[in-house]
Amino acid sequence: PYNGSIPIVLNGHFFFFADRELWRSNGTKAGTVPVTAQISGAIGYAVLNNNLYLLKGDSLWRTDGSTAGTGEVASLNSPNDSFTGLVAFKGSLYFQASDPLHDSELWVSDGTAEGTRLFKDIKTFDTTYPCGIYGEVCTDSNSLPKNFMVHNNTLYFSANDGVHGRELWKSDGTPAGTVMVRDLRLGPEGSGPLYLVAVGNHLLFSAYDEVHGSELWRTDGTHDGTFFLKDLVPGAKSSDALHLFAAKMNDELYFTTRSVSSDSAGNLWKTDGTSNGTTVVKYGLNSAYSGIFNTYSYYVSKSAVLDGRLYSAGYLQDNNGELWVTDGTSSGTYQVKDILPGVDEYGHPYSSIPRRFVTNGDFILFGANYEVYTTPEGSTRYKAGLFKLERSTATVIPFLQLLLPTSGQ
Repeated sequence: PYNGSIPIVLNGHFFFFADRELWRSNGTKAGTVPVTAQISGAIGYAVLNNNLYLLKGDSLWRTDGSTAGTGEVASLNSPNDSFTGLVAFKGSLYFQASDPLHDSELWVSDGTAEGTRLFKDIKTFDTTYPCGIYGEVCTDSNSLPKNFMVHNNTLYFSANDGVHGRELWKSDGTPAGTVMVRDLRLGPEGSGPLYLVAVGNHLLFSAYDEVHGSELWRTDGTHDGTFFLKDLVPGAKSSDALHLFAAKMNDELYFTTRSVSSDSAGNLWKTDGTSNGTTVVKYGLNSAYSGIFNTYSYYVSKSAVLDGRLYSAGYLQDNNGELWVTDGTSSGTYQVKDILPGVDEYGHPYSSIPRRFVTNGDFILFGANYEVYTTPEGSTRYKAGLFKLERSTATVIPFLQLLLPTSGQ
């Protein structure tokens, strides 16, 4: 699976990108087939009215899972590939976009060309900043809404209105009801909220201030109900609790932080949304190639739960990014399988980097590297494929199989 989009379930099928094409799968080899190459390179998708909507460049596309049912909905004729983020909310699609008259702002679509329009111009004026090496001054009129999350009939996101910096916003589906929740870091710099995720009746997210660094915050959508939750690495040094969206199990959120003593090591945590209920699951995880067991966003991997266990990519000390599992305890957090064994010419372990996990409750699909090969030019490349993780009657460890091999990555 390719391009950074998390697989999604629609009408009993998994949809994902591989070899720059949209594919669908019912969990069998025979039922894993390409849908269309028309929308290669799409960067996000959402389901609305039993259709899958996708963003490609400056265009919005729709598909019902068939080639005939795939087509472009609207194009903004933007000078830039401006669409990012896509979320369904109250019967419409919300996303960031620009057109020749507006920089990147909050847009909405009802799934038609006529109903695709600017929703709210959050940053209505230009700000200036130094740029270049000769003292040039650049202008910026983008609010750049992103980090969309729907919770309790409210759309949450982060945006920069030019006065408060990037802060947490919410919308009730009307322009007048689209407002900033709270200015967490006073001044124009902003707290930079990241990775909004729902736990119970609250949203948790990572945000920055000068006292705590980047740490864990909580909101119920009100000014007074938005507050700092816990300083995971005490003091101004950031824990970088970034990957809050990666894993939820048993009404608890799993995430990683840097350790107190080392930027390269990390700890796995879980939280029920309270300060006292935020505890360490396992210490001493290495941060590289680690999915939820990771402090760097490039390698973040969505996880999936099967039979009360959470599966994701993980890395401890002797194996690069492989398939890991946790049941919420230290002893129950371990590597399941080294999918891509062996070492390179420098003695470094190969990495399968499991990623893009999705489940229907009976099995899990994810992408991973499974073979190393050398190109005619002498470069090392990886073959990636679609894997299926399912229950096994013979063992508590689920059965793993390669469902869809590819010719290369």
